[in-house]
Amino acid sequence: MFFHFVWILAAAATGLCSHSCQSDLKLDVCSLDPIKGGVNDRVEHFFYDWRTGTCLLMMFGDWDEGEEQNRFQWEDDCNSKCRPGLRKDCFEEAKKGWGYKNIEMWTYNSSSTKCVRFTWTGMGPQKNVFSSEAECSKQCRIPDLGPCAYPFRTDCRHGD
Repeated sequence: MFFHFVWILAAAATGLCSHSCQSDLKLDVCSLDPIKGGVNDRVEHFFYDWRTGTCLLMMFGDWDEGEEQNRFQWEDDCNSKCRPGLRKDCFEEAKKGWGYKNIEMWTYNSSSTKCVRFTWTGMGPQKNVFSSEAECSKQCRIPDLGPCAYPFRTDCRHGD
């Protein structure tokens, strides 16, 4: 017992655990509340709201860029880091391929946040390539992304 006590004191005094015990810990910025920052250099950035499971826009002030925070310059960065359920390949550009066929397929256009038709040649990469609009929408369309996620900013029709 005495030996264990002395070892703990020695480890604490030499800082033995300060390098080995905490160095493997990774900070999950997505679980942090955002830090608004100072009043200077106000900019709009995104943060992940763990309560709603979405990336939201907020005004942030100046900050120490070396510090890990729940703050992202782009919504795509926030979604990639904090929303692992989003399929990454839905945001890749579909390739036509190199075959000789002309097959009507569907791909998710992340800029317009819609599934659109395109011609696939039958050979080559099949990332973000779907046989039907329904399958494309099921796999890639996220209701909270895109211009229609913000009805006060744009005029959207039912189904957009």
